[in-house]
Amino acid sequence: MKIQNDDGVSRGLPHSTPAVQGSKVDGYAKANQGKPSGEDRVELSDRAKAMQVASISLKQTEEIRTDKVEHFKSLINQGKYNVPAQDIAERMLGEGLFA
Repeated sequence: MKIQNDDGVSRGLPHSTPAVQGSKVDGYAKANQGKPSGEDRVELSDRAKAMQVASISLKQTEEIRTDKVEHFKSLINQGKYNVPAQDIAERMLGEGLFA
């Protein structure tokens, strides 16, 4: 099992885990008497939820049209591709990026 922190560094778990003393386990069992058991819960962080949404969106997108990409790369490299700033601003506002 690997654990990855927010800093992106993976750290493996130690090969041996320390022994748990019976009193600690018994204390936990006593503290949780009367509470429902056998029910596992998982809660995702906001970051994990956003990544899940992004992953689903990525799977639904079309594949890259390499012919179009190469065409525009060529125009950019030749200095022939120019998009007026007004057009960019209108598209950004129209898509609600500044809402």
